[in-house]
This record gives sequence, structure tokens and C-alpha cells, in this order.
Amino acid sequence: MKNKPRIAVITKYFSPVTAGIETNIQETYRELAQMGWDVTIYTSRDTLSQKNVLPEKEVVMGLKVVRLSHLRFPLLLQVPGVADLLCLHNFNVFPHALLYLSIWLRRLMGMPTPGVFMTPHGGYTPEWPTFSSPVRLLKKYYHAGLGKFFLNTLTGQIRAISTWEHDELVRCGIQKSSLVTIPNGLSSEALSGSTRAITPAVRQLVEQSGDYLLAIGRLAPIKNYHTVLRALALVKSPSLKLLIIGPIEDRDYLRYLEHLAKSLGLSDRLVLGGVVRGADKYYLIRHARAFLHLSRWESFCNSAYESMSQKTLTIVADNTALSSLVQDGVTGIKVKTFDYQALAKVLSSLSSPQGKKLVSQIKTNLAKTHFNSWSDTAKLMGSAYQKLLRSYVQK
Repeated sequence: MKNKPRIAVITKYFSPVTAGIETNIQETYRELAQMGWDVTIYTSRDTLSQKNVLPEKEVVMGLKVVRLSHLRFPLLLQVPGVADLLCLHNFNVFPHALLYLSIWLRRLMGMPTPGVFMTPHGGYTPEWPTFSSPVRLLKKYYHAGLGKFFLNTLTGQIRAISTWEHDELVRCGIQKSSLVTIPNGLSSEALSGSTRAITPAVRQLVEQSGDYLLAIGRLAPIKNYHTVLRALALVKSPSLKLLIIGPIEDRDYLRYLEHLAKSLGLSDRLVLGGVVRGADKYYLIRHARAFLHLSRWESFCNSAYESMSQKTLTIVADNTALSSLVQDGVTGIKVKTFDYQALAKVLSSLSSPQGKKLVSQIKTNLAKTHFNSWSDTAKLMGSAYQKLLRSYVQK
């Protein structure tokens, strides 16, 4: 095999989008590039809120980025030697279906194709109620038919990012022999705990917020911030605030949250901090009374993992991958997804002697817990990629 195996990474979004998938790609492939892999990110020119606004070519943190329209992705396979391995992230209909169809046709005609590695990030097993009825129906048929064929027949290996996703993929009919489970990791800023790089703006945000609960994630209905707001309204602590950091994906939902906060008398206790990265993010986590993540669905949840690594009390919804990520009463607290009264009860109890004892024990348990770095994750991915490439060479 070549000294520098070439990876073509296929993803719908990339930096400056900073959601979970994009963070995963940036952190792991930066590590793989440093290990000697030749990495190119192929993505769209879109952000979460705007289309065709990003440059067609650039270098991001040492990674080559090429931005294409959906219809141009299959043309990747027509370029001789473009890659030894296609690494597909998420399971969107576009551009992935067109790329898979191109792979299928080329193999039918006996033409060479790169190896294919898929990381669905929960995209094959999504929270179906978040889609409209017509879209849900079409996607379900696609996943059960062509989607399953693509994964079981054309994909060399599939990475699940949690045990929950692994089990869901098997339940949906994906071959267990094709699956490898590799969890996400943590950045160096999370592991070092250094405060030297904290910006004045974030120090001021912490000071002005005072006693606050922290939530991290894009502003979209699936993140379920409205349940947290309803719980906060029941907590008899007028100085306690909810600080949300993350990009705005759905402006209608943002307006809904602002209206809800006003109706609950919480306008001055809802703080939107925008996008915060790196050491600044971990500084916010460490200074929070608790980190809350009541998302309706997660295939892993980077932000909850990050919170636990900082020994911050982490409260999550008892669903999907969150259920296996957090051990209730041991490494965090779990509540039912939409039960704002139960959440309010937990938050109100934190200042009681029993609550303080529980928090202290959870922090002690977290201090003894091993957390993977992104370097650990990248090494596991590199090993999986090497194994897949060797199997193609043997063929």
C-alpha cells in the first residue's frame, strides 16, 4: 500500500459549521493527516442557514477542502486516483445516494472503485418524528430498500459511534460483520484544563451570567430547550440562568424560545451565547452549576461527553445514546425527555444536603473515568481504514 493513503471524506457540511458531525470530521482527520494520511474533505458550499456562500477551495486547520454541488459528487469517481478510500459521513439522500449509485454502476461494469467506509452518525437510524409525514415515508422506504442495499453490499465497513447506534443498525438489518464501534473523543483543551487561552469576552460572559445552567448545541427543536425553560420556571432561584451556546439552525425555533421565555417570566434568565469553541467552551462548562442536554435524540453527544470530562454535573434525557453514555446517579443524572417537572425537582434538590452529597459522589466517579481523546479516536479509525484497504488489495 502507498506510504500516504488517500482519503476522500464526503460530508454535507464542514467548517465553519460546528455541529457534532463536523467537529468529529475536523478533529479526527486533522489527527490522521498528521499521521501521514492524504486527506481531502469534499463538501457543499452551504452553512446551516445559507447556501453557496463558502469558497470552493480552501485549507482548514491543515485539511484540504473542496466544495461541490450534489450533482458533482459522483464525478469524483471518474477522476483517476482521486482516493484509495471514500469515507462517507452521515446518511443523507444527497449526495450519498448519487455517489453510491455511481459506485454500484462502476462495479457492475467491472470498473475500479475506491474502498467505501461509512459513518452514519445516526443518519440511518434517525428520530423519525422530526421529519414531516411525506418525507418520513419516502426516507423510510429508501432506508429499508436502496439504503440497506448500499450499506450491506457496497460498503466495506460501517462505523457506529456508540453501542446504541451499533445495536440500532443491527436491529435495522445491517450486517453485524460490517460494523465497528469507535466512540468520539475530546480535544486537547478538554484534557489539559488550561485557562491561559480564555478570551476576555468569555470570562465576562461567565461573570455576568453568575449562577447558570449550560446547554450546548444548535438551536433546533430536536434539542428540546423548551423543556429546560419550563423546568427553570419552576425552580425557586431567581438568579439561576440558562445559558445556551451553539449556532442558530432554526430561526422560528429561536423566536419560539424567546416568546416562551417571556411568557414564563424568564426573559432576563435566558442567555444566548452564540458559537463558542476550544478552551472557551470548556471554561463555560467548568463554571456551570450543571450541564443540561435533554435532546430528543442523539447517536453519541459530544457536548455531554465534554461536560463529563470536566467533572461537571451532567443531566441528560433518558433516550437513545444518552442512556448508555450516562450512568444514572453514578456519572450523571437522567430524566425523562419531556418531563420538565422531574427536571425542576432535580435542579431544586441540588442545594440540599442530599443533593450536594450526590453531586460530590458523581464528580468523584467522573474523576476516575477514562475519556478518549480525538487522537485515540483517530488511531482507531486509522486502524479500521488500514484493515479495509488491505482487504481491497487482497482482492
